Amino acid sequence: MESRRFIFVMFGLTLLFCAAMVIYNFITMPPFGQNSTFSATASTVSAAVNTSSPAQTSPRLSTSSFSSKPAIILVNLNLSTNSELMTLPEIGPTLAQRIIDYRTANGNFKNINDILNVSGIGQKTLDKIKDLICV
Repeated sequence: MESRRFIFVMFGLTLLFCAAMVIYNFITMPPFGQNSTFSATASTVSAAVNTSSPAQTSPRLSTSSFSSKPAIILVNLNLSTNSELMTLPEIGPTLAQRIIDYRTANGNFKNINDILNVSGIGQKTLDKIKDLICV
């Protein structure tokens, strides 16, 4: 009779401990999508990871994925769409379209400095976006 009571008490304490852990995790966990250690959106990461060919990946994740800093999303000048280009500072709809028009007329950019050939983009703009773009 004593061992049966001991088993019930231990089972009850185990259930109580599990319930306390679930409540603690629920209270201390940040809201979904607001994890401060990862800055990229799920759709951007899935677009970068789930492409069939590496040549079609845009934007690309930097190689600093294992550092303590958040991953930086690079915008590929040769592959990006109008909306992806507009995520860059100083690049609005007009400049994004000019980049695409230049790329269509002249072929792919060979290096990031080639963006200076696009009308409306100067050295100051390049300095602001050079760490966010790739070719």
